[in-house]
Amino acid sequence: ILPVLLLEYLAISIARTILPHLLVERFGTSSYVVIGGAEAVKGLLAFWACPAIGKLSDIIGRKPLLLLSIVGTTAPTCFLAFSSNMIVYLVLFALSGMFAGTFTLTFAYISDCVEKRKRAPAFGLALATFGFSFTVGPVIGSYLASVMGNRSVFFSSLSLVAVNVVYILYRLPETIDPSLLRVRTTHCESFSFHQWAMISTLMVYATKYLQLSSQSLGWLLSGYGVSTMISESVLVRVLVPQLGEVNSIRLGLVCFSIQCFVIAFSSSVDGIVLSILFSMGSNLVYPSISSIVSRTVGEDKQGEALGALNGIKAL
Repeated sequence: ILPVLLLEYLAISIARTILPHLLVERFGTSSYVVIGGAEAVKGLLAFWACPAIGKLSDIIGRKPLLLLSIVGTTAPTCFLAFSSNMIVYLVLFALSGMFAGTFTLTFAYISDCVEKRKRAPAFGLALATFGFSFTVGPVIGSYLASVMGNRSVFFSSLSLVAVNVVYILYRLPETIDPSLLRVRTTHCESFSFHQWAMISTLMVYATKYLQLSSQSLGWLLSGYGVSTMISESVLVRVLVPQLGEVNSIRLGLVCFSIQCFVIAFSSSVDGIVLSILFSMGSNLVYPSISSIVSRTVGEDKQGEALGALNGIKAL
């Protein structure tokens, strides 16, 4: 499942360094309102979609819904390979919330295969993979844009999505027992990470007021990616077993509060870079909460429960 996560967020992250410039260029002083509106619609749709996708995956299996989620969430970026219409992009971006099931399904895959006491480190490994994609993706994207132009970045995203689809279809196994699928269908009645929610706005701020280039944005995003990768692959594996999930959540929320405080009073890029250090601690929250939820509910409700958690996060 980890290659699926890596390929999806590489496809998204390589475009993150040039999108703020395109949005500011198109919408100017209205950038915050337009982006905020699109993010809000996406979050509301994801609030509904995450638990629905998770519950449906408990019934019909993880694989077909993962394929749908990958295509739906990457569609806005892939669209820009063929058009430069930023209005249509934002509409697609907002509607992509309907397909926001990747983390729900990734964590459900892990819950299907990993015993309960080892799930928090396993969830952390998935988030470290996400962090790795945002470590290398923005740098690759800014380099491609400077050498071959913006369109090459979006075609690269499209190629990564195509590879991902082939991998899911031909290499990724289904983890739900087919016999259980039939039983569940008979009784059927009818996706830290919190810090990444502010990064799209932060990147526009850095572009508009700090005048950062695409290359500088790439390195800044990579810094956040490195912090996520370190915290999820090292800190989660060390601190969560020692402190326990609840204390890890408390520590993570304190770090996130300090991170927000530092950013709020930053008037230069130095403050934003400093906030990256605290983001390593804030990344303890999501895998710890996910582990508590996954351990608490029954094995046949993993997708629905983790989907509900991701829906709250999206909101």
